[in-house]
Amino acid sequence: MFRFANKSKGFTLIEVMVALAIMAVVLTSSLRLINAYKTNTAVTDQQYNIVQLATAIKNNAKLIMDASMTVCTNITSAYANDGWGWRHPSCINTSPFPVYTISTNVLTYNIDTANFAGTVNSIISNTSNYCTYTGQTATSVAFNCAGLNVTGIQYQTSTGPTSNAYANTVNIFTSPHNAGTNADFLNFLNFPSAIYIQYNKLLSNVGSTISCNDMLNGADPSVYANRLDMTDLYLDRVKKTRDNLIALDAALRGYAVSNRVAEFENVPPNGLSTQ
Repeated sequence: MFRFANKSKGFTLIEVMVALAIMAVVLTSSLRLINAYKTNTAVTDQQYNIVQLATAIKNNAKLIMDASMTVCTNITSAYANDGWGWRHPSCINTSPFPVYTISTNVLTYNIDTANFAGTVNSIISNTSNYCTYTGQTATSVAFNCAGLNVTGIQYQTSTGPTSNAYANTVNIFTSPHNAGTNADFLNFLNFPSAIYIQYNKLLSNVGSTISCNDMLNGADPSVYANRLDMTDLYLDRVKKTRDNLIALDAALRGYAVSNRVAEFENVPPNGLSTQ
């Protein structure tokens, strides 16, 4: 009985303190790992959504330009009513690329919502998963990107963007509104070759913010703005233009040949009047 009682004695105070100290170290390390994991997950999710937003902007541009080939069917004889680069009343105030206002976090598509109704629905579907749809007017569709901490959107053209700069996209292109000119951003010099999205990464575990706004020539890749290449979009426009010219050429040749055949089949005086 004495030996049994001696073997079943409890832990000493020192043993308990050592055990608690070890548990505290393990728990602290675990909490740090969990917190770091949550932060990394949040940052990864944010970066993913930024990439998807850039992709949506690119896809929306293609949708608008494709629709314009049907909506903007005629070229005006004068440039007095030009708007956003298209020479047709139905396309006034319509642009393939949105602008971003930093002070309000609002991404705005300038687009004729009546003439481009189907395209507008696609734009909302493509964009609303990443920036909240806030409504539309007769000439605009708006989204709020505050949830992604977007601090600016710029397009890389022959004149921009500049490095380490926060800037709205409103004035990034040559103005298309000048009467008597054909200067607009759809020419090959100013067609965007890339889109940059600037944003802030919030690191809650260390209580700091990393500004990803360095677009060109930066020394630290961790602060680069997200860049999406749009060269393929430009090449797509080139191919569509070439295909349309080939189709036009074939149509003109076909018209000429058919009328020439019809002319040969006629007899004077309604057809060929000379040998």
